[in-house]
Amino acid sequence: MVNAKVRGDMSGLVVISPETKSQRIADIDLDSITNLYKKHGAILFSGFPFELNAFRDLTRRFCTHAVENRSGGRELIDPENSIQTVDPGDEPFPLHPELSREPWKPDVCFFACEKAPISGGQTIFCDGVELVRELPRRVRSALFKRKLRYDVPATREETRFWLKIEQPAADDLLNPPEDCPFEFREIRGVIHRSYVAPVFHRPMFHKGLAFGNFLLFSRYLHNDRSFPCFEDGTPVPDELVDPIQKTGEKLAVRRAWRLGDVLMLDNTRFLHARTAINELSARRIVTYFGYLNFASTEQDPLPNARWRNPGWLDESDAKILS
Repeated sequence: MVNAKVRGDMSGLVVISPETKSQRIADIDLDSITNLYKKHGAILFSGFPFELNAFRDLTRRFCTHAVENRSGGRELIDPENSIQTVDPGDEPFPLHPELSREPWKPDVCFFACEKAPISGGQTIFCDGVELVRELPRRVRSALFKRKLRYDVPATREETRFWLKIEQPAADDLLNPPEDCPFEFREIRGVIHRSYVAPVFHRPMFHKGLAFGNFLLFSRYLHNDRSFPCFEDGTPVPDELVDPIQKTGEKLAVRRAWRLGDVLMLDNTRFLHARTAINELSARRIVTYFGYLNFASTEQDPLPNARWRNPGWLDESDAKILS
């Protein structure tokens, strides 16, 4: 049996703690965790000892394979299993799903506390379904059918990987393979890749609409109004973005880390963030971002998405994640 308690707050957080001092996370019934995850989308394993091998085994129980976040100088602790540290900076982060700037956004995020700070460095999370529900009606109506465009210059490696051709001609750019999520175009001699995604989307295990994209992170951390933009290339106006940010702050749950805590978040439903870190050496959080072995792929941007294949990237293709 799982010793679980469902919190009565907006996060829907489920806390799983050991029944005995000798119990380990691996002893917990797999189906019970899966059912709780599908219903609530946010599970905290608390009170268990931190063991990197146990963390690795937990991710293997639920995921077919991982995807790495190669931004921000993260330390790759376990290359074989794609376990890495969080971003090494100390600044606060706005709410965002992991890798939401790319179409291959992972299904689930695991965060584990290897070293707990005395103060600061809290992890924040917010239910994207509740966020949409709580938005002012005018904002929800204005964004209901809108899409966001993510447009960036494409590297040579990306172009080759997605178009499956070394030096694409103009016709190749206009006719990408069926399993390519991007549109390609040449602008002033530079090949760009872009894709569009709805502002509000359907999570994997919830019928409601959720907000979960790169908009807040880009706007409030990078001060970037062009990535993402609306599907027609126009910036998303501040009078629509600011209420989203304020609503997210109102609903956000702040969690102070304890040694051994493991947080499992539905990355298709929840956003996460962090408060400012007071002392970097006092905080060490490890992560794993994966694709579930019980995933529902109905909301994938295209059928038979390439990233659903555990072998979709080999070593020579890794630069497309940079």
